[in-house]
Amino acid sequence: MKNYGIPYMGSKTKILPLIHYLFEREYKCKYFIDMFCGGLAVSHYALENSKFKVLANDYNKYVISLYEEILYNKSKNIKGEKMQKKKIKTELFNDNFQNYKRYQIPKAQLVIADIPYNLGNNAYGSSPEWYIDGDNKKGESDKAGKMFFHTDNNFNLAEYMHFCSKMLIPEPKEKNKAPAMIIFCSFEQMHNLQELGKKYGFNNSYPIFFLKKSSPQVLKANMRIVGAMEFAVVLYRNKLPKFNNNGKMILNYFEWERDNSYPKLHPTQKPIPVLKRLIEIFTDEGDVIIDPVAGSGTTLRAAKELKRSCYGFEIMKKMCKEAQEKMLDLEYSYKKEITELEKNGQLSIFNFDLA
Repeated sequence: MKNYGIPYMGSKTKILPLIHYLFEREYKCKYFIDMFCGGLAVSHYALENSKFKVLANDYNKYVISLYEEILYNKSKNIKGEKMQKKKIKTELFNDNFQNYKRYQIPKAQLVIADIPYNLGNNAYGSSPEWYIDGDNKKGESDKAGKMFFHTDNNFNLAEYMHFCSKMLIPEPKEKNKAPAMIIFCSFEQMHNLQELGKKYGFNNSYPIFFLKKSSPQVLKANMRIVGAMEFAVVLYRNKLPKFNNNGKMILNYFEWERDNSYPKLHPTQKPIPVLKRLIEIFTDEGDVIIDPVAGSGTTLRAAKELKRSCYGFEIMKKMCKEAQEKMLDLEYSYKKEITELEKNGQLSIFNFDLA
């Protein structure tokens, strides 16, 4: 999305998709009124993307003068020219990644995936979900002794490495352009993945760690020290991969930052803020990313919001459908929120007739 208004800390650029959704509704409005227009992001967006007459109000005279400049497209703060950029694509296929040749997808700058952790029938072993309502007095739930998905026990790591070796771009001659692969995994899997990667040309690797604020191993809390970390391995061929650090040191551990505004579709779903941070470090806008085991589609959503093309594969039909409808439909959360607000009488769109 292009820049709108004046960039400042309180700018409402994040709600522009919501504004866009409102514009698309079947309301017969004549005016769009922005009562406290501030940095003018919303008013500017309304001017360029709707048929409404826009009325903006603010006590700051500078804002009003800037508003007039926007009307006449004279503002130096806002770039009106359209830049030619690579077309961004986001596609999720209900298929195994081994069938990638069917889809003629381009090779990637980054392959990122959350592979099965080989937990088998003990997937919920340390979670309260093992019991009904999380209460062991009520007995075991239908998740006791079960794996997350029936496909978890037959994941072929060799085929996965082969896929990555074929679908990552070749190492270019230029510095800071080489591709990489990131695999989320269990601590026990890290060494084996590094060794297996060498057989497929990924001669170099290093671990990264993610620190959680709490542990999901609630049932073990009174028995032993519980885990509060997630793990991943970065693998690459020979040249160091593309690295965007903006001149700042990046340590090998990150906060496990969550954002509950996104739908929760998968039991091991990775937070989009975490994925975004990794994508920003290892890719540029317009680059291609592939997630061979896409699950809930969070990698694709993160890439789409960061203007990277992303292709994913998900073998479970139900999960793929939910990901497409709820995670990859950028208007889903806004539709849900607006419907709820209208239902509760908290939102009304009036037809202002000020003529």
